[in-house]
Amino acid sequence: MRLKISLIILTSLAIITSACNKFTDAGLPKNLLTDEVTFASDGTAIAAISSNFAAISNMNIPADPFKSIGLRAGLSADELNLFSGYPPSTSGYDDLLKYYQNSVTPANATPWQQCYSFIFNANVAINSLNASSSLTARVKQQLLGEMKFTRAFMYFYLVNLYGDVPLALSADFTINQKIGRTPKAQVYQQMIQDLKEAQAVLGEGYVDGTLLAPTLERVRPNKWAATALLARTYLYTGDYVQAETQASAVISNSALYNLPALNEAFLKNSTETIWSVQAVGTTTLSNTAEGRVFTLSTGGPTTSTPVYLSSQQMAAFKPGDLRGAAGYWVGSVSAAGTTYYYPTKYKIGSVNVAAAEYSIMLRLGEQYLIRAEARIRNGRIAAGIGDLNVLRARARAAQTTAVPNPLPALSTTLSPVDAMTAVMNERQAELFTEWGHRWLDLKRTDTVDAVMTIATPLKVISSSSPNNWNSAYALYPIPQAEIDRSPLLNGHQNPGY
Repeated sequence: MRLKISLIILTSLAIITSACNKFTDAGLPKNLLTDEVTFASDGTAIAAISSNFAAISNMNIPADPFKSIGLRAGLSADELNLFSGYPPSTSGYDDLLKYYQNSVTPANATPWQQCYSFIFNANVAINSLNASSSLTARVKQQLLGEMKFTRAFMYFYLVNLYGDVPLALSADFTINQKIGRTPKAQVYQQMIQDLKEAQAVLGEGYVDGTLLAPTLERVRPNKWAATALLARTYLYTGDYVQAETQASAVISNSALYNLPALNEAFLKNSTETIWSVQAVGTTTLSNTAEGRVFTLSTGGPTTSTPVYLSSQQMAAFKPGDLRGAAGYWVGSVSAAGTTYYYPTKYKIGSVNVAAAEYSIMLRLGEQYLIRAEARIRNGRIAAGIGDLNVLRARARAAQTTAVPNPLPALSTTLSPVDAMTAVMNERQAELFTEWGHRWLDLKRTDTVDAVMTIATPLKVISSSSPNNWNSAYALYPIPQAEIDRSPLLNGHQNPGY
C-alpha cells in the first residue's frame, strides 16, 4: 500500500512540476498537493516530499541528461569544451551550443523553469504542512525543514544565474503574477531566513523513509546540509564572519564528516557527503547522470557524451596534483590524433551494476574552501592557507624523480592578493564540474570579463563563428515566455538581450 501511495504522489508531483514551468502559470493545479488526504498522514506527506527529491535527481533525467544546471554553467565558463561534431540542429539539445558559445537567448529557459518548479512545490508543501494538524510533530518539522532548505537551494542558483528574480513564496498564482523582479539582496535574506529555520528543525543525523529512524543513507537534508548551504550563502553575500562560523560548525563535526581518499569522495554515502541524491533509474541508469554524460569511450566525444575538459581546466592542475591525474578525478582517451580529458569523479557510466555512486550536492571539501576564503578576506591569512593545505595534502602525489616536490604546501605568509589567488586556484582544481562553481566564482569575484574575453572566442563548433565576449552575458536572460506572461516582468529583461 505504501508503494502504491508513493507512486500516486510521485505521478502527481511530476504533473505539477510539468505544469509550473512558468512560476506565474495561470493554469496551475492549485489543489494538487494541498488536499487534506495528502497531508493528513505521515506516510502520504513523506511520500509527497520524497518525490520532490526524486525530481531533483531528475534534473539530470536519464531521457534527457543534458538538462543540468551544472553542465550548462560549466559550458558557459572556461571549464568544458563541446564536441566539434556535435549536431545541434538534429540532436534536440541545440541550446547546449548557446550556453557554450555564451550566446544564450531568451528561448533557453531550462534553469529558470527547473528552479521555479521546485520552488513552487516547496511553497505548496510549506503551506500545506503548516495547515496540517494531524502529522507527527517530528515528521512535520523535518518535512518543513527539508522544503525550506530546498527553496533556498533553488533561489541560490536563480540569483546567481539571473540576478534579480521574482521572490515567490506563495503557491497562489494570482499572488505570483503580481511579483516583479526582487533585488538579489532581498532574495538572499529570504534564503538566510529559510536556512536558519531549517537548521532549527532538521535533525543532526540522517533519517530513513519514516523520518524517525537513523540511516546511513545521506539523501535527505539534515541540519548540517542547511548549515553548509548557509555558509556558502554568507560567503556570497560578503558576511565572512558568519561564513567562517557556519563552515567551521560543519568541519568540526568529525563524527559525521571527514575527508576520505580522493577515490572514495564520490562514492555513495562517503564521509565527505553532506547531502546527495540517488539516481532514480535502474540497470544501466542505476548510477549518476554525471558518470554517464562525462565518461568518454575509447572513440572520444560523441553526441551522447559531447563534453570534455578544456585546456584551461587542465592547466589548473599543478604537478603532483592527483585531482588531475589518471585513475583519480581525470581520465583521458586518444582518438584521431587528439587526446581528450574528461572528469572521472564519478567513475560509473552506462554500466549495468548496482548503485555505488550518488550525485553529491554538498560536500566537506567545499566547506574547507569557504572557510579558507572567509578567513583570508578577514585578514587571517595563515589560518585560511592552512585550510587550503588540508585539501592539497589529500591531493598530493608521491614524490618522484620527475616531480620531486609534488603539490607543495602553500606558504602561510602569502600576501592578501596572492592568498586570494591561491583560493581561486584551489577552487578551480577541487570543484570542477560540480554544479557550476567555476562559472559562479568568475562572476562573484569580478574576473569573468578577463577570463571569458579570452575563452569565448575559442569556443568554435565546426564551421560556426565564435562569439566575442560581452559582459552582459554573465547573467542569463529571463525566458521570453515568462516576460510575455507577466506584466511586471515586461520591460525588465537583463541587459544585452
